[in-house]
Amino acid sequence: MDDSRLGSPHFRVLDGWRGICACLVAAFHCMAYSHIHALPFLRNAFLFVDFFFALSGFVIAANYRAKLRQGFGVGRFMFLRWGRLYPLHFATLMFLVGMECLALAMPEVFGRSAFAGSDRDIGSLVSNLLLLQGIGLDSSLSWNFPSWTISAEFWTYLLFALVAVALPVAWLRLVLLVVALAAPIGLGLLSSQNMAATYDYGILRALGGFAAGAICFDIYTVLRRLALPRPAAWLFSAAEGVLILGVVLFVSAAGQTSLSLFAPLVFSLTILLFSVEGGLFSRLLRSGPAILLGTLSYSIYMVHVPLQMVTKMLARAVEREAGVPVFTPVILGEDRVMMLGRTLWQGDVALVAILAAILAVAALTYFWIEAPCRRFTRRLVDRRSRGKSRAEPNLALH
Repeated sequence: MDDSRLGSPHFRVLDGWRGICACLVAAFHCMAYSHIHALPFLRNAFLFVDFFFALSGFVIAANYRAKLRQGFGVGRFMFLRWGRLYPLHFATLMFLVGMECLALAMPEVFGRSAFAGSDRDIGSLVSNLLLLQGIGLDSSLSWNFPSWTISAEFWTYLLFALVAVALPVAWLRLVLLVVALAAPIGLGLLSSQNMAATYDYGILRALGGFAAGAICFDIYTVLRRLALPRPAAWLFSAAEGVLILGVVLFVSAAGQTSLSLFAPLVFSLTILLFSVEGGLFSRLLRSGPAILLGTLSYSIYMVHVPLQMVTKMLARAVEREAGVPVFTPVILGEDRVMMLGRTLWQGDVALVAILAAILAVAALTYFWIEAPCRRFTRRLVDRRSRGKSRAEPNLALH
């Protein structure tokens, strides 16, 4: 099956999903003593990282697999991916480096424990700069720790591009199927945390989720070409509602158990159903606010931890200078953590305020860093493509 005839489809509903998942991951990392902080669904929201991996596989297969096979070039593809991921990663990393320097220079003002630590040293800085922090070389999370996913995803892109160019379509599909099945099994055997693996075996999470998403795009193309009668909108709406409920129940129950190993399958099926955009929930996910969240999703994901670090630093300064307690010690699993707010209602306010601040900062980083850098790399690629297309006829005459 040749997917080149499908063009480069855009799935707005999946943009909405991406934005909601980014907000859920941000809320998961928000240490606020609120009414929802102990809900299993929120405490296990780290699993939505696997939604991102599966969505990447689906979208990359839709937009680049045929192009790669038609000579788009692995180098150009990876340059575009680099321009998509690296500038904001670098900006947030440099921000944290600056805060680390301030914390070390003026611990009485900034509070050394807010940033400084053994997991933020020169070695881990080099790993982050080279996007190596998510492929099993480091011994802990470091700096802007959600960026391990950026590292794992970047190298997954490269492997996919090389295999897509080198293998026939049938063999490519077989490889994707093997990876989609083997990666979760490998995680179950190697990691005691199953799908909660990050810096150590996170690359397996990325590979498995990406492969599952890419396979789902194949299923999507088959269903599209069969031109089956379209079910009624109410039936689509019911299916979407049931699947959303299933996702909530799955995430709430899975956590770090072996059940979490099915996350790529659950999320890939969700992506497949919603890619049809046939029901009420799809219409909601295509609405303006949802699309805006999707547009800002990468910025939300990359800025939420640095912003929460700064919030925690400022709260400690208030507690220290004014003598007003602002934290509540809470036991999460085997860890004792200090959470913002002395009452649940204070934590609710803190959670809403922090999420609002994350959205505001994400809008700034999107318009000032993310979007301009993406346009710049795209212009470079387009300019080179036009130059190559003009040169080729002349070369053919000689």
